[in-house]
Amino acid sequence: MIIVEKENIPLIRVENLKKYYPVKGGIITHTTGYVKAVDGVSFSVMRGQTLGLVGESGCGKSTIGRQLVGLETPTEGKIYYDGTDLSLLQKDRKQMREVRTKLQMIFQDPYSSLNPRKHIYEILAQPMLYHKIARKDTVEKEILRLLDMVGLPGTALGRYPHEFSGGQRQRIGIARALSLNPEFIVCDEPVSALDVSIQAQILNLLKELQKELGLTLLFVGHGLGAVNYVSDQIAVMYLGKIVEYGDAKEIFHQPVHPYTQALLEAVPIPDPAEKGRERSLLQGEIGNSTCPPEGCRFHPRCPYATEQCRQVAPEMQAINAPVGNVLEADTESRKVQGRNAGSVKAWEADAESVKTREAGTESMKGREADAGSGRMRAAEIVGRMAGDRGQTRNPGVHMAACPVAGSQRVRQAL
Repeated sequence: MIIVEKENIPLIRVENLKKYYPVKGGIITHTTGYVKAVDGVSFSVMRGQTLGLVGESGCGKSTIGRQLVGLETPTEGKIYYDGTDLSLLQKDRKQMREVRTKLQMIFQDPYSSLNPRKHIYEILAQPMLYHKIARKDTVEKEILRLLDMVGLPGTALGRYPHEFSGGQRQRIGIARALSLNPEFIVCDEPVSALDVSIQAQILNLLKELQKELGLTLLFVGHGLGAVNYVSDQIAVMYLGKIVEYGDAKEIFHQPVHPYTQALLEAVPIPDPAEKGRERSLLQGEIGNSTCPPEGCRFHPRCPYATEQCRQVAPEMQAINAPVGNVLEADTESRKVQGRNAGSVKAWEADAESVKTREAGTESMKGREADAGSGRMRAAEIVGRMAGDRGQTRNPGVHMAACPVAGSQRVRQAL
């Protein structure tokens, strides 16, 4: 008998996931095509890790998250939770309800995701009572514990969502996701609607909660800077497909796919000395999900596209990119570090704004209660952005869907 340790089984495993939305048209309404929001995506997330999912708007990031927590049903493909195929649990309503409590989501807009007709006590108490996480005589104690975990005072129980600031509402959204004792949480761009100082607090709060509760996260975002700060691994999506996947340090310091390079190139640099620096930004518009390009979906915008790229859809292939001392010695990699320094400076500025905010906590209580729970140190941010991180459970993983990924032309683009 072979004994498999639970730690070696991915908590979430996705195989060839697809989600197509029908397009209706014609005089007699009928299906004229499909929007291929997610088209054959595969990845896994180990227990206790964070996978960052980045890409342009409309590439299918949020759609993947909604399918993972059961808000949408996949058109094709498999989703495994702790080794169990979720599609097989659809017939067993009781077992599916138990699993659903373990899969939760933090939504992008903290205002529209909260019921404006209910105060915070009802928003947090109802799911706990329905799923029997707490009893009527203990639910208030549990709610106060949740509010303390996310840095909100107990006086918030009788208030409505519109009475809170944006950062406080997002903390309530986090508390709601934690109310059912989940193991896996999808963070659907949880900081995109917040100002930069509150973003820093929320990101650090998520890291603290993950360490304290042993959570596994899927962090959906646009910018590689913020995603790199919280993630162990990063998957880059373009037009419904993953084009590059690997360790966060590898992706950030040695991007291989031209699209990943373009995402890093687009990061603004808050330095007047860099004002005249030329950038090789992408040309053209993102493709149509209803009728995606043949072959590589990125080839209409790729400066290195070949005839093979236009005809054959590339498969994911392993990239043996050197790291560590070779990275320091490599002139091209030094260019990468210089280019990415702008995002490090941006996060340093964010950290300083957080420190200033902390110094005046007493005068800011009405706007952001207990801001100290989201503290972020500038040294910690710079260290994380510079790649000074511990080894993950899958070190050295780096794959890209690009037929010219190993060519010198792509390397020179860095």
